[in-house]
Amino acid sequence: MADEIIAFQGKQIKVTKDEYDTFVKSIATQEATETEIKLYLYDCDRRGVSPLDKLIHFTKRKGRYTPVTSIDYMRIRAESSGVYAGSDDAVFEEGTKYPKAAKVTVWKMVKDRLGRFEATARWDEYAPDLTTASAFMWKKMPHTMLAKCAEALALRKAFPGQLAGLYSKEEMAQDGRYIEESDAVAIDGIAKPAEKPQEQQEGEEAPEAIAETQELADGYTGAQILANKNGQMAALIELTGKAVVDICHVVGSLEKGKKFTLQQIAEMMKEGD
Repeated sequence: MADEIIAFQGKQIKVTKDEYDTFVKSIATQEATETEIKLYLYDCDRRGVSPLDKLIHFTKRKGRYTPVTSIDYMRIRAESSGVYAGSDDAVFEEGTKYPKAAKVTVWKMVKDRLGRFEATARWDEYAPDLTTASAFMWKKMPHTMLAKCAEALALRKAFPGQLAGLYSKEEMAQDGRYIEESDAVAIDGIAKPAEKPQEQQEGEEAPEAIAETQELADGYTGAQILANKNGQMAALIELTGKAVVDICHVVGSLEKGKKFTLQQIAEMMKEGD
């Protein structure tokens, strides 16, 4: 379009202002600087990936921007080598409730012979704290998540030239910053029940808990949801099944200062489908 405003123009990709604004809203909880966003866009450009493709994710670890990839991007890089021959389904060592380990085999043509590259991911090393909202996919699909870790390990073994230094979001889950498969960003935080003060009498609800219950009943403003203090984004993902960028687009268009319950927002998104 002739009136299209370009916010970023690289050698391989261009990002319109609308796309840029949508992306910035989607990472609002990470407090990214303009320099970090520009660095991320250059990372995307040199790999030929749009920031809205959800293949390379913007994350901050220890206060610094760190690119984290999806397992799909690692598969794409492996396939681009021309010698990727696929992978086998994961083989699991089962535990009492969750799998103890997952092993994946990746195949690659090596000098006209089929090479086998195996890797094992262990639950204790990769699973995040399951009490956090950000771990809901690990509780819902534990085998799938651990299998992705094992596949990423095997892919790096088989294709070090293409994947050295790249880590999937599932591998990084244990550091407390997890990115759900359909998302472009990490989700932090969870609403935690208020601790009962020592002077609180048995059966008496704490003032903090009353305030939090009232806030949930009244709903949230768009700014409060984007701040994600009480894990609202994770709750909306569970309610709607939508990606964070889609949720942020709807939340960002809400009337400024007006409060909405998460259920109301979920209904809005269903009506828009």
